Amino acid sequence: MSHIWKVVVMRLCSVKVDESEEAAVASGDEVIPVKVINETMGTNFSGQLLEIIKNGETAELSRVVAEGEEKLAGLATSAYEFAPPYRNPPKLWGFGPNFRRHAEDLETVPPPNGPGSYMRPVRNMIGPGDTIILPPQSNRVTAEAELGVVIGRECRNVTPEEAKSVIYGYTTILDMTAEDLLRENLRYIARAKGFDTFCSIGPYIVTEDEVDEVEKIHIATKVNGEIIAEAPVSSMVREIPWLLSFHSQMTTLEVGDIIATGTPGAGVIRHGDVVEADVRGIGHLRNHARAATAD
Repeated sequence: MSHIWKVVVMRLCSVKVDESEEAAVASGDEVIPVKVINETMGTNFSGQLLEIIKNGETAELSRVVAEGEEKLAGLATSAYEFAPPYRNPPKLWGFGPNFRRHAEDLETVPPPNGPGSYMRPVRNMIGPGDTIILPPQSNRVTAEAELGVVIGRECRNVTPEEAKSVIYGYTTILDMTAEDLLRENLRYIARAKGFDTFCSIGPYIVTEDEVDEVEKIHIATKVNGEIIAEAPVSSMVREIPWLLSFHSQMTTLEVGDIIATGTPGAGVIRHGDVVEADVRGIGHLRNHARAATAD
């Protein structure tokens, strides 16, 4: 049990409770809201995951859960619905194309000086089980599984060697693109990525110290159960430390920023499709697609 709960506390998430969304820790498919941990253990941890990250509470939360495993074990339940880890990251960034296969799909090549980057509106964000709305402005929306990096320390101009020290953890992302708009003009990337519901995140954040070799993490995009594209992180054109260093030379990275690091390949999605991102060891994300005109 102690081994399970040691892993559990490092898998953080948020769950829907009445009309709110509350931070929780996970064990397998079961979770314990932080509010319940506070009530059981007499602690006062933040009830929102972003605040836990900002306040540096993770290590103490881990210690309390490990020490209270016998009290807490019977309180874990799968009765909750997951929300995104948190709703208002300071910045929500993406990179691409950062796998050669995806560049080939787009009939382009990875830029020689680094992948393209884009910022997307926070209203893009949905969570596990939420619906992706396919906008009438596009006839070709694609979904892309990606590994997301969560920033744990404010920084600027970090080197690739320093980058690991600013990572809080990793999460799973489904990134949608109105690909026909993007093909029309690459300058339309903000529009092609900017529709509401076009970025699903969750359910878990796995802290950086729990991931031994990020390069071996395997990413797969699935549509209706079929694997459309898959590859390990080691197949990235630019590695994560390089990406963070590159990005930090442009803007200050803030605690809670979420950065999508590129996809091995995208799948076209249509009304009624089930879309999945499988990031092995980090999390599995599943959403349904629905045409906006189906209302």
